[in-house]
Amino acid sequence: MAINWDAPIEIRDFRNGDWFWIQKSVWQDKNLSASDKIIYGTIAFFANQKSQTAWPALTTLASFSGISYRQSYRSLKQLEKLLYIRIIRGGGRGKPNQYQLLKIKGDMMAEFNN
Repeated sequence: MAINWDAPIEIRDFRNGDWFWIQKSVWQDKNLSASDKIIYGTIAFFANQKSQTAWPALTTLASFSGISYRQSYRSLKQLEKLLYIRIIRGGGRGKPNQYQLLKIKGDMMAEFNN
């Protein structure tokens, strides 16, 4: 297939809400497994753009990401431990957990480069 070099280029527009950002340091962190990164991305997909907060059920995270329920749970624990997310427990009885994407510290990139 030939490339049409004269065709207009479409640039992403953050205002339309059809995409989301994930910091490069998440993908570069050697302390995160592939499953951890996918779960982080899935939370980012559901997160409110302003508050960076999401409320998907664990079954939703597992189903949407294609990762088992058990591995999704492990990934959430790892992301919480490494301070990528904060989990505010819903308290049971059908109340969902709240997941907050935390600001990633600049020194995480230094760890990767060592």
